[in-house]
Amino acid sequence: MPDPQFNEFDHAIILVRSLDHGREGLRRLGFRPTPPGLHGAGLGTANVTVMMPDRRTYFEALSVVAPTPRNEHKRRKMAALDDHLYGVAFKGDARVSAGLLEQCGLGSGDAFDFSRDVDLHDGVREAAFSVTQARDDAIEGAWIFVCQHHTPDVVWRSDCLDHPNGALAVIGLAGTTGNPDVTAESWRPLVGTALRLDGRGVHIATRTAEIAFLDHQAYADRFGLEPPDGGGNARLHTLVVAVRSLDQCRTTLEAGGLDWSQGSHGDLVVPAVDGLGTTFVFTERAEG
Repeated sequence: MPDPQFNEFDHAIILVRSLDHGREGLRRLGFRPTPPGLHGAGLGTANVTVMMPDRRTYFEALSVVAPTPRNEHKRRKMAALDDHLYGVAFKGDARVSAGLLEQCGLGSGDAFDFSRDVDLHDGVREAAFSVTQARDDAIEGAWIFVCQHHTPDVVWRSDCLDHPNGALAVIGLAGTTGNPDVTAESWRPLVGTALRLDGRGVHIATRTAEIAFLDHQAYADRFGLEPPDGGGNARLHTLVVAVRSLDQCRTTLEAGGLDWSQGSHGDLVVPAVDGLGTTFVFTERAEG
């Protein structure tokens, strides 16, 4: 069975062509994104983050700003899919996880360190991370890596935790698969018994969020939307965010000029937001 390194969702990556455009989309959704940050270690990328007040989960909009060998896969995916939900990070020790990914046949055994500057009210501080990555396309439906935070107090910055839409936590990621059995076999070496396969899709339970790849009808039934055409391949489309009040969230979405519909669980569904290429689902949850 895989090590517990892979049982806690940390954050999701939305790959975007324009960071400014993506950031505006986040604001229209009622989030309070951080200012842009430029990554070091030859990554050639920049991001804005949406940090959750649970101080355990977040997501980021990330853009390639300079071609490098380390972002070649991202550039290929952008050429194929444009803006889209791209990556899933688990929490863990990067170097321990590198060995585990190699043992599973999913990674090279390498880990690396990188940082980005964060301009806080009391000055510039460095957000530092260690990361190990699964091989490109080793796992169906998402690019997978492990993120080790060395400065969580800098990343979960206190001035960006209070969102106008009342967001509390990222609690799910959802997508579609044309072949749940194949998708399950791809993920099982990583997550082991956390994976459940039923007649409608693949469900992966982590301590913080569930990752689900549903058949097309199950996705449509759950969210009231036809999923994007993935050509039968597994692909993530949707972020599920807990909010303190659906009324508060609805008011914020309407102020942002965004259309929404109601999902089968009574939640608010905002399809494929411009500049992000990602559907957002907001579900009410008690705070704390």
